[in-house]
Amino acid sequence: MWLSLYYGIGRYVSINLQQAHWGAKALDSISERLQCELPGLRGFSSCNLKKMRIFYEEWQCLSIGSPLANQLQQLENKIEELGALDGNAVLFILLYTAITVIQMLKSDRIGRKSK
Repeated sequence: MWLSLYYGIGRYVSINLQQAHWGAKALDSISERLQCELPGLRGFSSCNLKKMRIFYEEWQCLSIGSPLANQLQQLENKIEELGALDGNAVLFILLYTAITVIQMLKSDRIGRKSK
């Protein structure tokens, strides 16, 4: 849940900064407004908003509909079908997922270079 939230906020911030809708101090202003309007809200400092933008920009290859995202969704569905798993099974699935992601990212980069 948190990753989806951070990814979505990062996307929104990234798009608005890239399209020059916002200036250099926009994140400071947004963070201050959030803290004023929602006292006690934590995790939305200017620095964290920048990190969310970077997170989105680094992982946008996982956006919904991308081949990599589709494969990861299929893997997640298989994990849910299996139900409760022991620690070794979870570790195996995480390692398999990491290897799959790395291979797809490498092949995507190689495909872009050859075009």
